[in-house]
Amino acid sequence: MPKDPYEMKESEIRSRVITLAFGGDERLFIAFYRKLQQGIPEGTGIVLRGSVVTNKRHEDGAPFDSQGAATSDVDVTLVGKKVMEAWADDGYYI
Repeated sequence: MPKDPYEMKESEIRSRVITLAFGGDERLFIAFYRKLQQGIPEGTGIVLRGSVVTNKRHEDGAPFDSQGAATSDVDVTLVGKKVMEAWADDGYYI
């Protein structure tokens, strides 16, 4: 999976995410996505980023889950006006 995400089609990125984070099980990916949708304002975009998309950890370039199954996280960014209303400057980054 050495291909750069900038050179990939959306369907290829989706396939990579499903393979890396959900063991190739599209049903688990869909369940994850639907669960996220339940807790956010309507019209909010869900963006996955980080090593699940690039297959390279930012710190050292190691592949996703390089330390064993389920050792990498899935970075989620929420995009939209309503969800940004919940932003707190004194909050923290998880």
